[in-house]
Formats: sequence, structure tokens, C-alpha cells
Amino acid sequence: MFEWLKPVYHFTPRCNWMNDPNGLCLVDGQYHLFYQHNPNADVWGDIHWGHAVSPDLIHWKRLPIAFGPDTAHGEKHCYSGSIALEAGRAWAFYTSVGEGERNPETGAQQWAACSDDGLKTWRRYEHNPILPQKINGDLKVTFWRDPFVWKERDGLWYAVLGGTLEGRYGCMLLYRSPDLRQWSFVSVLHRSQEDRLLECPNLIRMGDRYVLLCSPLCEIQYRVGRLNERFEFETESEGIFDGGSGRHGFYAPNTYMNLPGERRVVIGWMSDKGREEQPAIRGWSGAQSLPRELRLEGSRLLVDFAKECRGLRRERITGFSPEHPSLSGHQAEICLTLGHGGQGRMEMTLFSGGGEETRLVFDAQAGEMRLERERSTLLDQIDVTTLVQPVPPRADGKTSLQIFLDGSIVEICADHAVMLSGRVYPSSEAACRHAVKVTGGMRILEAEAWLPKTIFPAGDGE
Repeated sequence: MFEWLKPVYHFTPRCNWMNDPNGLCLVDGQYHLFYQHNPNADVWGDIHWGHAVSPDLIHWKRLPIAFGPDTAHGEKHCYSGSIALEAGRAWAFYTSVGEGERNPETGAQQWAACSDDGLKTWRRYEHNPILPQKINGDLKVTFWRDPFVWKERDGLWYAVLGGTLEGRYGCMLLYRSPDLRQWSFVSVLHRSQEDRLLECPNLIRMGDRYVLLCSPLCEIQYRVGRLNERFEFETESEGIFDGGSGRHGFYAPNTYMNLPGERRVVIGWMSDKGREEQPAIRGWSGAQSLPRELRLEGSRLLVDFAKECRGLRRERITGFSPEHPSLSGHQAEICLTLGHGGQGRMEMTLFSGGGEETRLVFDAQAGEMRLERERSTLLDQIDVTTLVQPVPPRADGKTSLQIFLDGSIVEICADHAVMLSGRVYPSSEAACRHAVKVTGGMRILEAEAWLPKTIFPAGDGE
């Protein structure tokens, strides 16, 4: 039911539940994507690591599940984590939880699974837990989770994990290892006075700085800065990574850390949590975002769709132009260049029809874009909060927008720098019209649109 809402060019499992991306890595020319997956239902539970590969970050082949809970050793869920590559062996580091004393609040452990055949089959490391709770010494750490592992320029391996410190502060903790087997505590990398839990941390070296990403059960935060001599993060700039974070659209990003030239590409979970209470949409939940590339200008973080996204373009939509900026369909890529000199407003109706519509508003004077979802669906129990992201002004008085529409997904990038994502669930298949209107002296300088390709090969399996 409501099949027009299911994404077709964002990665999804064939059916059932998906959440966080895990273990992103490039091996022998193939991009690997692992992800949190319930193979038995379309709701969270029974969490396994799903697996897919791609030659280009766009066209994906679903593979058999990598591994699931080791019930013989008290494991009930395999939570999020990352992969480290060493001497022909792949190490999947993840948070292992069970029941009773192995609960996720106070009993989580960090386990590893190993693959010696190119990430095809996996076995548990014989000395799990590879990071036991006692590694934190006298620190009271709860909700300890989501190891993000990478190799530094000093030749050592590092891991950052999230959690709650002393029952009050969201925290990220840093660990170090010479060989991926023996680990030691380094520091409390970062603590938050505002957030009780920080999960899915990424610490990403870019040149002489680091980018710190964390998911605090709401908007994903980024910080740009450096580590001091005590291995504490010192922030130079900070902000919201995506204005539609959390239950609204984009959450729990993970980063490819072994791409050529220290290129940094991020994928996140396109959450369906805003429609979990709606019983009519069944059979599937969750998708992965399109790949996003990170850049730094000094201490300013810029986020853009990865160049590989151009490979989605199947056919240019004729007739969509500055003079006639409208089209129909459940899937499209739309590119606009607006001229405004700091004044004026663009309103773009998305998924309009049958009494439903979503509005994307760019307000040049306010310097922000908004995804207004109040009228996006006639279904009840759907989150229709308006989502907002600031857009810094450009010296030339222009703004570019790149918009990807895919069933129930909206992903937007402004000026190849800032992101806004959201999920919308129109109840009518007829809600498939999109049109742009500008006022207040704003002009549409350029307008192009494309139909996307199919991203899955025929007959791929799981």
C-alpha cells in the first residue's frame, strides 16, 4: 500500500526495517555499505548488519546479511559501528547488547567480527569484548555505543565512541590501539552540557583540522576544530549538519575514511520515524541518503552532494525552464539558480495534488530555506513539523539549489554548502506535481531537471 512513497533511487533493503549506515569502506574498487537491519519486520528490532556494494556510490547490489546476533553468547542486537582494514583482514567493530546485565544502558560491550575473504563471510573475534566496560576506569559511562575506528598519521588506530557521562552529559570518548586488538582509554574527547546522549560519533581528519559529527537524538551537530595536547576537542566553528535531522529525515551519518586523496564522503539514514504511528504504510521503513562530500574552507564546513550523484541522471526533462518551471512525477532531480541581491522569495510546491502539498521556501532576506510540511499529507499521526536551515548570503547575490525528490524523500543542497532533508507522505498517488514561483524581485536565472536511473541491477538479492 502507498507504494509510490517508497524510494527507488535511494538505497533500501528489499523490505523491512533499516536504520544507521555502518562500516563504510572502499575495497578492491567496490564501495561497501553495511547498515542496521531487521530482516523479519518493518519495525526496529532483531538488529543485524545488512550489506550492499556499489561500483560508484549510486548503483547498489544487495548482498546477503553480513552477520546477526550471536545468541549463544547472550547477544540480542548488533548495534552500529565501523570497519577497519588491516593486512588483508577486515574488522567490524560494533556495539553488542543483550538482555538483563547486557542491556544497552549499562551493559553494552564493544565487539569485533573479522573477515578474511573480502568482507563476504564473518566470524566473531575470539577475545570479545574487544573494548570492555572496565576500559573506562572510574568514569561512569552509560549508553556506551557506536565505535568509529580509523588509522591516524602516527600509525596507530583510534576509536571514538558516544554515550552519557555521569548520567548528565552527552560525551564522546577516545581510545587508541597499536594493532586493533589491545585498546587503551585516551580522553573524554568532548562533552555536551545540553545533550544527555551523543551517539554515532565520527571524528574526521581533514587537512590540519578535524570535523566532529554526532547525533544527539535530534539535529546532527558538527564541530570543526583541533585536538589539544590532552586529546580534547577544541571547537573553532559549529552548526547543524542538516536542518532535517533526527526523526524528520537525516540521522546517524557515517563516513568513508579510506577514499583516495583523503576524500571524505558521508551517508546517513533517511529516517521514517515521523510516520511510525501510521499503520497504513507497512512493509518497509528507512533508506540511505545520497552520498555527500565534505570540504573545509578554513574552519567552515561545506557539504555538497557527491559528484557521483550526476550518474543518476537518465533523461533531461524537456519543457522545464526558467519560463516554465513545473513538472510532474514521484522522482526527479531539480537544479535552480536564483538571482535576488538579498531580497525576494521563492516558493516551490512539491508533491502537490489531491489536496496535499509540501512547500520549499527560500527567503533571501531572512537567509534561510524552509520545508513546510503542514499540508503534506491527509494521513493522521504523521510528523509535519516545518524544517529550517540557514543559508549564508553570497557576494554575487545569487543562490543555487539542487533538489532530489524520491517518493517520500526530499534532499536539498543550497550553494553546494548546506543541506536540508525531510520525509513527506502524501496519501494520494496524484500528489506528484512540482512548480516554482518567485516574488519580491527574485528571478529564476537557470532551471534544469532530470529523471533518475534505476539503481538496482535486475535480480539482485539479499
